[in-house]
Amino acid sequence: MPKIKRYWPCSHGFNRDPEVQELRRRYADWMGYVWQEMCAIGDLNDGEIRGTPEQIASSLAYISLLKRPTFAAKCVLNALGFMVKCGWIEIQTDHVLIVNHAKYHTTRTDKKVPPTIRPSEQPTNKIEETAMLPMEATTRQSKSGLQTEEVFRLAKELAGNDKRRAKELCNFVGKTVREGTNFGDPVEVINDAILYTLNQLKAKSLKEGKPIDEALLWPYLQQTYKFKRTKALQDESERYKKAPLNKFGDVLDKIQGRTRA
Repeated sequence: MPKIKRYWPCSHGFNRDPEVQELRRRYADWMGYVWQEMCAIGDLNDGEIRGTPEQIASSLAYISLLKRPTFAAKCVLNALGFMVKCGWIEIQTDHVLIVNHAKYHTTRTDKKVPPTIRPSEQPTNKIEETAMLPMEATTRQSKSGLQTEEVFRLAKELAGNDKRRAKELCNFVGKTVREGTNFGDPVEVINDAILYTLNQLKAKSLKEGKPIDEALLWPYLQQTYKFKRTKALQDESERYKKAPLNKFGDVLDKIQGRTRA
């Protein structure tokens, strides 16, 4: 008798993923649990969730804990369209397919070396996989690195020979990065907001002809960073909303047309 599977692969950065956060913001906070449930069901069925989109939405409506399951089912149905746009799922006529299921479920045959090639004779020109940070893609690393260098350059310039001011600026940068990471902010948003804050502090000092008073330094840094961070997150949310998203009815019409053909 096969052993019952009680676990399924889940990314360590699940709650910090920008697309997951946008899914929860746009439709409902409990929609993150819906996606986890879909992954769990797919894990038991080789990446498939059987049923039409309407049937699947109705079966997942209970996760919302709402007293109006019909309303919850409509929310799930709309969220499925978002998942299609993000490339998480593919909608077929009688089931939904979890796109990346095979990627996280390697089998013995996938790992087995072909019998005609001995391990010592395998090609050596294979590109080695490198460890990736959970919140950063390779294309972002160079940008974030340059941002970090600019942050420390500005902080050093603003502090000058004042060791107490240098300590305050270092504490501000460290505290901001830790809190932003805990909140799940993208690394570019954190760095951009810090750079904006330091540049505003520099402009203020040049305008007044002297450094800002020590008692006002920390409140100014906090307030300026909060303003920039909020605006950046709002802009990011607006970009998601304005991005072309196929209506769920269009997806269903496409499926039905393919079926009739």
